[in-house]
Amino acid sequence: FFSSDENLTKQTRTVECIFERSIIYEGLPIHFDAHIGYARLSGDDRREVVNRAESASEYAREMGMRSALYTSAMALDKRQNLILMGGLLDALHSAELTLHFQPKINLKTGQLVGFEALSRWQHPTLGNVPPDRFIPLIERTALIHAFSLWAIETALIKFNSFRKQGVLTVVAVNLSSHNLINDEFPKQVIHLLDKYNVDSCYLEFEITESEIMRNPEKAIEVLKELSGMPISISIDDFGTGYSSLAYLHKLPATQIKIDRSFIQDINHDSGLRKIVSAAIVLAHSLGMKVVAEGVETEDQYRLLERLGCDSAQGYLIARPMPEDQILKWFEQWVAPSLTADLYEA
Repeated sequence: FFSSDENLTKQTRTVECIFERSIIYEGLPIHFDAHIGYARLSGDDRREVVNRAESASEYAREMGMRSALYTSAMALDKRQNLILMGGLLDALHSAELTLHFQPKINLKTGQLVGFEALSRWQHPTLGNVPPDRFIPLIERTALIHAFSLWAIETALIKFNSFRKQGVLTVVAVNLSSHNLINDEFPKQVIHLLDKYNVDSCYLEFEITESEIMRNPEKAIEVLKELSGMPISISIDDFGTGYSSLAYLHKLPATQIKIDRSFIQDINHDSGLRKIVSAAIVLAHSLGMKVVAEGVETEDQYRLLERLGCDSAQGYLIARPMPEDQILKWFEQWVAPSLTADLYEA
């Protein structure tokens, strides 16, 4: 029971600090994660209070928050979740779900080095549903397996379409931790590559640090099988996890993607510059390439180029776009650093 908002804030911070600490197990740092929901006591029966706290906990998990206090808006979110869950299976077999593609370019040459495939859902009644709204829901169910295979298959279909238009490049698809504990997953990937006659070198899988750390030993086993095909493996949101440095040298990854939170203020924060520079040196020492996410300004672009970052992705280059806009972007794109070089010449 919390007698005031101030008391709630203090107690919440105390609990959060406990979960911020890692423990050492057999020489490895292990981090425990938790999402906490709170509800005010307001004369309702205990079951209702518990239900509200559970709703707040679910909200915190979906939003990537450590804790959340229940509000009436969460009840609406819960109702919408039920609507979304009910429509997911139909969406997988209709035109509601689509893929958009965001380019990744070489920082030195400005050349296209790949696309990241990002899912989009146009719900018939709720309208445009952002990925961070429906993907966490999918990951709670067995539908995550069908969804991942849908994303890979759709990406391969679009790859062949790009190839016919003269755009030949790697297409990256995001994976879930559920894929990395499924022994059948590598075989399913091989089947899809054969079905669409796509060389495995043009397919890339992105997986976040936190997803790998759910079951690192099993994840490494499956990732090694995938990389042996060979398929490129990219560690997404690098720097936001807790324990992956202990495993990084074991991962069969070909690149890391530095999270946008490190890029946003990199031109104004010397500490961030040092962190990004160190990450680039570390990755290169392990034979990996480095991609910077969330590049939005020319200053960021040029600084990352000077730091030795290999490639970039972000709104400066292009927002995620549907297939029919790819060719137009490809024909018009000119890298900021190259534009500056031409101007100086």
